[in-house]
Amino acid sequence: MFDISIHLLLAPNFLKRPAKEFSVLLVLLFIVPGTTSAQHDSLTLKPTWNSGILILKDHSTLKGFIHHDEKFRLIKFRAQVDDIESSFAEGRILSMEYYDNNTSKNRKFLTWEVKDEGSTIQGPALYEVVMVMKRFAVLSRKFGVIPNTQKGGMNVNNSKIEYDKIEKIFLADEDTPAELVWLGPSLKNETRMAVSPVKPFFTGDVLKKYTALHWREVKSFVSKNRLDLKRKTDLVKTLTYYHQLESADD
Repeated sequence: MFDISIHLLLAPNFLKRPAKEFSVLLVLLFIVPGTTSAQHDSLTLKPTWNSGILILKDHSTLKGFIHHDEKFRLIKFRAQVDDIESSFAEGRILSMEYYDNNTSKNRKFLTWEVKDEGSTIQGPALYEVVMVMKRFAVLSRKFGVIPNTQKGGMNVNNSKIEYDKIEKIFLADEDTPAELVWLGPSLKNETRMAVSPVKPFFTGDVLKKYTALHWREVKSFVSKNRLDLKRKTDLVKTLTYYHQLESADD
């Protein structure tokens, strides 16, 4: 587990806030694991409400319960579980943290600006913090696509059409927009990549740029272990190895 409060200076300069003030805005308090369910919601019969914190761009901090619908990009908040809910667009959020009961871990999100020519997102958006290094952060965002269920195209008569997930991973330093390093299927079982609606993508130049201090060791690690960096698990192994090298420099 990494402590995001130690790495607040990684925030990009589009926020235009002094480092000291920005640190105050982004400090995410310790969250006691907890979750509960409401009886009804406009999109889900029993949405999960997880204990967490929202920090908005107007500098206000909200601590209570968060319902994060990643499929529809909806974020709802209640100070108490039985209170009236408030809805927030991503554009109003600076950072977010909550305990995800489904994965039994804290999840942290930051608003960041990225370089991604193939994206329809314009300007800063909310990305999940996967890992934090000394000099850069690893960010992730999931997207939904409609899969083809027949050779000739989508089966419009199928009432159970699901949205397959794809994921993009970015590397971000302090002063510039994050850069896309990986795109692939967001699947627990990566052996299903062959049936993914997207072709896995990896940019070695971006990884080399951000791991320059230990690039030779990283390159050797990938070769020695026969890693395929188009696979998320192998990319995460490589970034974890780099983090170990970085930590050994202390």
